[in-house]
Amino acid sequence: MNPLILRVVVIDDEAIARQGLITRLKGLDNVEVVAECGNAEQALNAISLHKPNLLLVDINMPKVSGIELVSRLQGKDQPMVIFITAFDRFAVEAFELHAVDYLLKPVSSERLIQALDLVRERLLLKGAEIETARLQRVVHELTESALANNMARQNAGHDRYTEILSIKDRAVISRVPVKTIEWVDAAGDYMCIHASGVTHVLRMTMKNLEALLDPRIFQRIHRSTLVNISLVHKVRSHINGEYQLELFSGTVLKMSRSYRRKIQLFV
Repeated sequence: MNPLILRVVVIDDEAIARQGLITRLKGLDNVEVVAECGNAEQALNAISLHKPNLLLVDINMPKVSGIELVSRLQGKDQPMVIFITAFDRFAVEAFELHAVDYLLKPVSSERLIQALDLVRERLLLKGAEIETARLQRVVHELTESALANNMARQNAGHDRYTEILSIKDRAVISRVPVKTIEWVDAAGDYMCIHASGVTHVLRMTMKNLEALLDPRIFQRIHRSTLVNISLVHKVRSHINGEYQLELFSGTVLKMSRSYRRKIQLFV
C-alpha cells in the first residue's frame, strides 16, 4: 500500500515563519510543499490550482485572517487544516474541544511531526468529508467567539485579559486559573508558570504572555520574571538598588534595578 503523501500549502504573512516551516517540511518523508502564500488571496488561488490535502494556516494575518480564509473554503475537496497561532485562547480551547489540530509559534519539529501524523490518521481512517464538516463547524464557532470577544472588549477594557490559561503537556491539558498564579519565570521561549504549588511549562514568549495578563495584577520585576502583586507579602531593600519580594507562600524573588520604580506598587 502506497503511503499517503501530504500535499501542503503553507500560508503565513511572515516570510521568515513560512520558510521555517517549509524547511522542516522538506526534510520529512511523504510531504510535498506545493505552494507558499503570504495572504488569503494567494492562498485561494494556490488551493484552486494545486488541490492540496493539507493547509498550514497562520491565524493572525492582516486583512483576511486564517479563520476567515478557511471559512471561505467549501465543498467535499476542502483540504485538512492545521492552524498556527502565537496564542489565542479562544482558538486553542475550540481546537482541543473539537480535535482540530493547531501549532503554537515558534513551531517545534517534534510538534509539527505529531500534527502531520494526526492528519494522516484522520484522512485514512475517518475520511475527508467527516473532517470537512468538523472544520466548518469549528470555523463557525471561532467566528462567533471572535465577534463576542470583540464586543466584550469594546464594552469593558479589562475584560480582554484572560482568566484561564490552557497549558498543554503532551496529551494532558491543564486549565490554570490566572488568579492562582504566583509568579512566572522565563527560560527562553518557555514560561514556567508557578500556581498553587505546581509548576506548569508553557511554550510562549514573555511578551505574548504579559499581553494576556491584567497589568493591575501582574507586573514585570525582572527581565525574565512576572509576579502577582496581590500575593507579595514583604518587600526588602537589597544591595545595589535591588529589592527582594517575599510572597505569602515564602518564595523570595529579586526585583532588578531597572524595575525598581515599580516599588510604589507594593507600598
